[in-house]
Amino acid sequence: MSPLSRWYILLLLCLWPACATSSRTSQDASSTVDAGDAQISPDGGTPDGGTGDAGPDDAQASDSGLPTGVQPMPIPAFPTGEQTVYTPFMGVRVVHRTTDQPRPLSYLIVLIDPDEPGIDFRLTPSNGADPRETTRQTTTDFVEQTGAQLGINVHFFSPYPTVDAYAEINGLGVSQGDAYSAFDSTYDVGIAFDSDNTPVLVHPADPANPGVDMDPPVVADEAVGAREQIVTAGVNTAVWPALHPRTVLGIATNGEIVIGVVDGRQDGRSEGMGTDEVADILIADFGVADAINLDGGGSSTLAIADLDPRLLNVAVGAGAPLTERQVGSNLAVFAQRPPAPMLPPDLVAHDPFDHPHRPWGIDSDNTPLGGGLCNLGGGTGWASSWLDDFAGTRLFGVAAYPADTTGGRPVALGYVDGAGHILETTGSQARACYGTGCAATRPIDTNRVGLGWLTTAREIGADGAEVWVSFLAQSETGDAGDRWAYVTLGDALRLGRIANGGGFWGLQDARSAGLTMSTLPASTAVFFVARIRFATGDDQVDAWLNPPLDGVGATPTLSVDLPSFTFRSVGMEGRYSTDFDEIRIGRSYSAVAPYQ
Repeated sequence: MSPLSRWYILLLLCLWPACATSSRTSQDASSTVDAGDAQISPDGGTPDGGTGDAGPDDAQASDSGLPTGVQPMPIPAFPTGEQTVYTPFMGVRVVHRTTDQPRPLSYLIVLIDPDEPGIDFRLTPSNGADPRETTRQTTTDFVEQTGAQLGINVHFFSPYPTVDAYAEINGLGVSQGDAYSAFDSTYDVGIAFDSDNTPVLVHPADPANPGVDMDPPVVADEAVGAREQIVTAGVNTAVWPALHPRTVLGIATNGEIVIGVVDGRQDGRSEGMGTDEVADILIADFGVADAINLDGGGSSTLAIADLDPRLLNVAVGAGAPLTERQVGSNLAVFAQRPPAPMLPPDLVAHDPFDHPHRPWGIDSDNTPLGGGLCNLGGGTGWASSWLDDFAGTRLFGVAAYPADTTGGRPVALGYVDGAGHILETTGSQARACYGTGCAATRPIDTNRVGLGWLTTAREIGADGAEVWVSFLAQSETGDAGDRWAYVTLGDALRLGRIANGGGFWGLQDARSAGLTMSTLPASTAVFFVARIRFATGDDQVDAWLNPPLDGVGATPTLSVDLPSFTFRSVGMEGRYSTDFDEIRIGRSYSAVAPYQ
């Protein structure tokens, strides 16, 4: 079998909440220079300097989520919008908020325990003998190059705008102990990290002749400089009220390191903040004692490598969503993955969609506030949360019964076989948009599936592997050819209601568009089970619709041989409303058909 190493390339724009993958195409900044970008001051003025050492309080042992180091800051409720909180890595919590007050906004806060084993930081290094100080690079490229788990843009830089590959960064810059950029009279504040990752607010040791020496004295492994200190000893000292994308870095009173990234320049979705607004949120909700404002505007970027490096915010580096700028510097964050959860025997991955209601796209609102699946986790065996693919123009949502009863789906999805066995189900269910089209994808953690399944490219589909997939589904009535909804395995196999399939359940090779259809109407709720046997030549796909839960029969409902394929992700796509629930992947039928 010739393995497919291609990973789903997503051009994502999850409008609510923000979540995106990046094409990682380097974009030079060529738009008109305006507030919040590069070395340009958003509205002039010099922020208050602030004095004193704002290092962390003494750390206390914790048993409330962060296993070592600081006592984690409680995250308050967010009554004016939607809030998602998750822990992608040990010692790293991500808070994603969306709201329409006081204007449409989407922003992310990352809380990092510096004492957690595996946590480390690295600033873009000096470029040595090359011109200026650094070589410009996108944040996702820097995360990929360093093997980090997170990354943000950091310094204001010059020249800007430019197509030059090299940059001078403004303010203090220390990378792996190399102090290659100094304070100056304008960029006179920074945050330094010592060898223990302790964050310390620093200023020039000699303000009249600023250099690389710091006050207080710190033997810094890494340090980043800035112009504006937006929080000083717990007080808002920000001076730039203009609305733009923002990147900030702070130190909480409990010693956690706090990163904030605000999306902006996206009318109706996220219109940016002033640094004074950001400071208020950091102080009131996240206990920040000191914080600095980093380069914003089109530079503002937060990248994550929960699988492949991708954008976590919706950056506007080239003036359009999901484009990155090559910035003067980036800060990488290293962290360890959480330990593998205990899974039932032979179960590889499971998503029960156990989430509260989220609206889905409809004719009057393609991207409703709080809609989409982005950043929804849950279940077991996945490499990251769901990613909405905005190429379909609308969003999936989450239907929660009994409130979301609609059309031909008066009750939540479930399945009872002829012998009275009941499929194990829990929670809500995913619902595709009405009309136009929507898509979402979730990558499988291939580190946990076992080598017998993996190709040399670490895709699922090694010769001899037998993979079982199951899910519940039900579609609205209607057999129009432009109505479809299915579960996808990578970019090859589609299972569900296939376009131009007469409104029945079936399967399709997406590469050839060949159909294999059943006679069961897609308006009928289905427990869809597929078995893929990967072989040296063609791969065999068999499917059973509503089989006995104590064992499938010898004769499948559908069967087809497909040219060799592999996959690394599970997706859902739909045009017109269809629900999906209880997606399972396993090594046996019993693993994907648990029953009571």
